[in-house]
Amino acid sequence: MQIVSILAIANNLARVQLADGSIIDGATVVYPAGFFANIAIDENSLGMLFKDGTNDYSFVLPINIASQPALAINEVAIGNFKQNKTIKIASDITLNADTKVNAKFETTDETKLQGKLFLTHTHSGVQSGGSNTGSVV
Repeated sequence: MQIVSILAIANNLARVQLADGSIIDGATVVYPAGFFANIAIDENSLGMLFKDGTNDYSFVLPINIASQPALAINEVAIGNFKQNKTIKIASDITLNADTKVNAKFETTDETKLQGKLFLTHTHSGVQSGGSNTGSVV
């Protein structure tokens, strides 16, 4: 196994450059079991290369040291690490995004939004009619 620079990926095959400057074309891109990705290739794109002595059978596991997220023990993250648009999963789920999330969430316990209980929350400044209420208290 050795660390290589990934120069391009197309059709799940990579062009990689070894430390000695030599190029291997057609390294099969692999990910840990159950994971798939389509990574953006830039000057920081590296991979772990596994190959036989003839380079006929080579596999590369993409990594990108500059874009790796800071993770706690037993935490998993998916997303666009370069722009910090991620979902982190540990004992809770944290979502970092600039856009709306269209999803159905179901919980078995009381749900909190911004630290306030959802089912029993109240609002300040409640007025009758079509007036707007104040913030959640």
